[in-house]
Amino acid sequence: MKQASLKYLLKGNMGDITLIFICYFLSLRYIFPGYFNPVLPHHSDQIDYYRDFQGNTFWDFFVSSRVVGDFLLSLVGMVSYQSILLFGIAVTILNILLIFKIYRNIIGNNISTYLKLIFLLLIFSHPTFYINYTYDIFSTIALFFFLVAILIWYKYEINLRKSIFISLFVLLSLLTKETYGLSIIVFFIFQVLINKNKKRKYAIYLTISSSLLLILTLIRSKIIGSAFVSFSPDKDSPYFVSYDIISLFKTFLYYLKGGVNFYIISIIFLVFMLSIVKKKFILEIIMMLAIGLSAYIPYSVLPNHVVPHYVWVAVPLISSVILVLSSINIDKRVVNSILTLILILNFTTTLGYKNDYTDNMWAVFPENVNKNIYKSLNFVKEHIEPEDKVLITGLYNTEETWYKSMYFVKDTFDIKVNLTVLNTGIEDDTKYTKLKNIGNVNIEEYNKIFVYDTDGILKKYYINSNSEELEIIKEHRVQILYPEINTLLKQLEENDDWYLNMELGKKYLNIKDFANAESFLLKAVEKAKGENPYPSYFMGQLKESMGDYTIALSYYEQAIKIDDSNNYFFDSLERVKALLN
Repeated sequence: MKQASLKYLLKGNMGDITLIFICYFLSLRYIFPGYFNPVLPHHSDQIDYYRDFQGNTFWDFFVSSRVVGDFLLSLVGMVSYQSILLFGIAVTILNILLIFKIYRNIIGNNISTYLKLIFLLLIFSHPTFYINYTYDIFSTIALFFFLVAILIWYKYEINLRKSIFISLFVLLSLLTKETYGLSIIVFFIFQVLINKNKKRKYAIYLTISSSLLLILTLIRSKIIGSAFVSFSPDKDSPYFVSYDIISLFKTFLYYLKGGVNFYIISIIFLVFMLSIVKKKFILEIIMMLAIGLSAYIPYSVLPNHVVPHYVWVAVPLISSVILVLSSINIDKRVVNSILTLILILNFTTTLGYKNDYTDNMWAVFPENVNKNIYKSLNFVKEHIEPEDKVLITGLYNTEETWYKSMYFVKDTFDIKVNLTVLNTGIEDDTKYTKLKNIGNVNIEEYNKIFVYDTDGILKKYYINSNSEELEIIKEHRVQILYPEINTLLKQLEENDDWYLNMELGKKYLNIKDFANAESFLLKAVEKAKGENPYPSYFMGQLKESMGDYTIALSYYEQAIKIDDSNNYFFDSLERVKALLN
């Protein structure tokens, strides 16, 4: 089994690794326009992986829901959280390399470089790739262990020892995440159908052992409260679990529609028809499609947590069937021309209109924010001194990424700094970084204040070293604590519409400036002209906060009259009715 080492996996494959990384980088850099830098955090979890596992015991890892993934990320994160980001990229590239190696063993030939290129562009340009890359590193690691198990099965003569190794990797995959639990069983069921004699016997053994391991890990997950198997009585909870057939089918269909578009289906159909005509790899193609689609089933039990983060988990496996064409006796020029045409059409329609990409662009917003923040880091570092009390404001809508990224900022300082980042609802103190609620901070206590906007651009810098500067800080208190208000006021000068008035009203409502809140929300209600319910809804919230429950009731009723499908509107209405009674 020495050959199964990482050294073996990399040996002689630098050309493939280079091709994979080039396609990977170009897709993220230019198809998801401009949002790719390996050392920029693009989701708060990536900072959590670095922070939360420091000092954990083996027991802490054992009782965590993602025991293997948590342990690996903790191990990698001992260097820095950037190492976790790079680790995610490395595992993704290794997964594709493993797919190439598996197909090389399935078809018995080397894979055409051109087919590899089409496959890579197809999967990396998929609209949900960035979200998966950003949000689901555990599924990526689980896929790695699953693919290693498959490679051992195909590459080596199977005996009891090899079967135990395969079962070990199956267990590692299951203890990382449940994503590919059913896919593993489906794979070995197909091996029972495909193989004969001794190998079939081991396929049966591995089907049974994988099923038992899945059951045991699900029991373990149930005990520790993993979302996939914990029945939540709250039907509105995002982790409410439903095994209702109709619910499962609807959720599964969402992921299926997101995973395969017309062009991917066209390629699969072409490959399948050619395999039938040539009578080669028919079962193998069906198998890869089945194990890919099976990865959607664990997510289908969460009807309230239907999100694009998990669409890509099946895409590499489903799309990989294109690679069997390397070993089917066909006119390569004709087939490659057809595949190229399909790929071009995929780019010109899907990418041209960018509908799917626009829907998913919110996922890359934190990375763009951090990119802007890093541009100002040198300025910040140049303007602080040892023992300074530094306040950072304005970064209130960044998916929490920047708050936690202060670990990176702290690590870049050569001096001890009391660094406080304002937040709207979370408090957290760690070493020199403090996360404080706006209501619990006195800006006059800080001698350096850096004001950012929500795009991560440094807008203002204040020094508090004498009485004159202190008066300026007091005068600009609202602008310092709520820089978004200034931005919205400037936008309102150019476009005085209902939405901007509503947003300003909400901001003033949040800081309990009821007079300004009422002024802007009344304008929003007037300008919306009964076509949007939210200005009325927020006016209701304002009046409820002021204790004017009768007026609040009338505004909630207005909102429901415009939109009677929003549960929050009805909840607010019932709450005010109860207060009036």
